[in-house]
Amino acid sequence: MAFLRLVNVTKKYGNHIAVNKVNLEVEKGEFIVILGPSGSGKSTLLRLIAGLEDPDEGEIFLDNVKINDIDPKDRDIAMVFQSYAVYPHMTVYQNIEFPLRMRKIPEHERRVKVNEVAKLLGITHLLDKKAWQLSGGEQQRVALARALVRNPKLFLLDEPLSNLDAKLRIRLRFELRKLLHDELRITTIHVTHDQVEAMTMADRIAIMNDGKIIQVGTPHEVYNQPRNTFIATFIGSPPMNILQGKLEQQHVITLQNMTVRTKKPLDILGEVLVGIRPQHLELRAQSPGIKGKIISYENLGEELIVHVDTQIGELQVVIPVKDLSEYVIGQEVFVKPRGPLYLFNESSGEIMQILEPGAYEVNQRS
Repeated sequence: MAFLRLVNVTKKYGNHIAVNKVNLEVEKGEFIVILGPSGSGKSTLLRLIAGLEDPDEGEIFLDNVKINDIDPKDRDIAMVFQSYAVYPHMTVYQNIEFPLRMRKIPEHERRVKVNEVAKLLGITHLLDKKAWQLSGGEQQRVALARALVRNPKLFLLDEPLSNLDAKLRIRLRFELRKLLHDELRITTIHVTHDQVEAMTMADRIAIMNDGKIIQVGTPHEVYNQPRNTFIATFIGSPPMNILQGKLEQQHVITLQNMTVRTKKPLDILGEVLVGIRPQHLELRAQSPGIKGKIISYENLGEELIVHVDTQIGELQVVIPVKDLSEYVIGQEVFVKPRGPLYLFNESSGEIMQILEPGAYEVNQRS
């Protein structure tokens, strides 16, 4: 039995369904990231688990106990918010100690626990400072310490790194994963809209959109085996190219002036969406390939994202920066696949088949 179970959990605000029949299982000690765009329902789902919102339908179980009707303070769940929510007039010590004081833990025990968690998070030297004197990164560590000092069964993180600068965010996501997962083994659910954060921190990612969980899987699974075009374009940077194609024969897909001939017959004929990751495209001066014209590029240091305009849509192609001298804006080029091709149903956007390299060959259309 999973440590945390959500069964058909639904939350409505008037006519708006914020969370729509969500089912999710989380194992003990697992680090789950809920990923989705703004308004997808991910923070509402976290608040339902914490007890800050009541579900209109469904059940939530923690450690085999239904917690729907249990008061938030009695759920043994700790939550850290985006806004830190430290008490500015209190010292760091008092902030961390506060939840223990509210539970009437003896003073000596409080002192031991506060010092232990402060050492763990590297903020022992800040204990006598007032919270308002701290930087954003230091305040976030205090908020984490105040949650951790309770030794909760479940740890909930609601975009705790989004207010930090890029350098500190990168460092803290590594430290958070190391502390909560590798060292303390606390079951953790982390909400974010940042796919890099999700990919680098999660054991598994639950991707939400329009109040529903669309796919749950490891970072490798959601990147390499996306369930639909939403996930294919949401996971990965730059996003997957999605092009209109046509299955004219069971072995042949046409893409503008290029044909993709498969080694095994495909089950469906007609219009199809073809997904190709920018990293899996080759830029060429000659055919075969999709014919187009370079309209711009983005220099990322080691790599370039080249934007190519074609008759079936704009393509993004990732190439080494050393190849920049070979191409100029306005130049006619050919774009050839050299990695997996993802075939999606045109109407539903659902994945139908993935063609791995070696399962197809590219030719110029006559």
